[in-house]
Amino acid sequence: MVANIYIKCSVCSSTIRLRIQMGYRDIPFMFYCPDCQTIIKGEIVLESKSGHKKTWFENAIEYSTKANTAKYVQELSSEFLQKKISLDDKDIGMMLTPFMRNAMQGEEKIHKIMDVQRFYNFYSNYRNELETIQELYLNKKYDILKIKVRNKDWKLIERLKTTLPNEWEPLFDNQLDFLMVVHQSRNMLITNLLNLTNRQNVFDAPKMFTDNIIPIIEKMLPLIKYYGDADKFVHFNKRMNEITSDYMEILPVLLPVISSMDEYREELLSKEYIISYGPLYELTNLYQKMYELFCDGIDLVIGMNNAFNRGNYEKFCKSFSKVSGYRDTINSYSSKYLKYSELLMIFDKFSPPFLGVIHNKIRNAEGHFNRHVQPDTNEIVFKDLHKGNSTEIRIDYLEFATSVVDLFSALDLLFEYHYQSEKMYLQMYKGLHTNYSPHHK
Repeated sequence: MVANIYIKCSVCSSTIRLRIQMGYRDIPFMFYCPDCQTIIKGEIVLESKSGHKKTWFENAIEYSTKANTAKYVQELSSEFLQKKISLDDKDIGMMLTPFMRNAMQGEEKIHKIMDVQRFYNFYSNYRNELETIQELYLNKKYDILKIKVRNKDWKLIERLKTTLPNEWEPLFDNQLDFLMVVHQSRNMLITNLLNLTNRQNVFDAPKMFTDNIIPIIEKMLPLIKYYGDADKFVHFNKRMNEITSDYMEILPVLLPVISSMDEYREELLSKEYIISYGPLYELTNLYQKMYELFCDGIDLVIGMNNAFNRGNYEKFCKSFSKVSGYRDTINSYSSKYLKYSELLMIFDKFSPPFLGVIHNKIRNAEGHFNRHVQPDTNEIVFKDLHKGNSTEIRIDYLEFATSVVDLFSALDLLFEYHYQSEKMYLQMYKGLHTNYSPHHK
């Protein structure tokens, strides 16, 4: 169902028809008045049984019109990509609704959209329990974890058991047990919200750490020991948990992006559509944090490539005259992007999923807080003033939102590599064994 609300810009009185695709969740929105470029924002609130919430607007007022016309029209939806604001002429008024536009692409598109909404709702139901379990684990509160799990105080853990083989009944005796259950709890809630390729990469990751490639694993063990002894796994996990929490706060606005990323990515790059501008600064700030963690976390993959392709994790794809060894070589780079671009070789075993997922110029500009929206083109304008040089980068807002989702997906795969390595560290160097089923990854 589509509803129409008519509003006037409080600054210039331009009239705008909000063409609202009603769905399953409230619709927060933010866009720019085409005439005076004032930010108009608000939230379309679905009927609430409690009656406490109601639709609201900022920098706009609602009005009634007998003619059912306005100067502009803006689509709003919580499930679908929205057409950019445009003149509300007769042809636009007769255009397909967001639902019908997607339904015409086939039932699979609608099913994809509904699945993404369902997966997000699933995450929301268990978010607090997941974050509590993660914090207890990272703070080494294993005794509390053991009591809470054995008393079945967490519905998330009970739900997790239903996805595993019947013989799985962990005793939770050591750190390895808890690491694995925390990881599987997170995977159950997060993995289905990745793009299809990285989702499959996450599922396939355990195969790279199994017994059938023991010669490769033996070459990686010194790297894994270095990471474990230096608490690098712990530090990466803490930062990843924080980023995941920030990402999930923004995710409701990104759900239309996620549902189009695989089979319908051309829609995201067509420059015909938009999502709410609401989390602009949250998006760019999150990109900066993800960029930093990605560039730090990719060091593990570089070392894995060294071990697999060159037989030693300290033997890099290029020679260095002034430094030697893994740690000194990694730390010799003042530019994290340069390290990434020079040491992550395209033809190395573990490189492909991580190539081309970060943009150095955008990071430089964002890091200096020089970014704004160009309302008439729906672009984010980044100005990089690094070292006195002024470089302007323009990127379509929806394309940038897609880059944020892509980078989080790559980070989640990187998180999986760290998890598999940490699990091996606890087994090989701490002598821990798990009570899990052999089918459990």
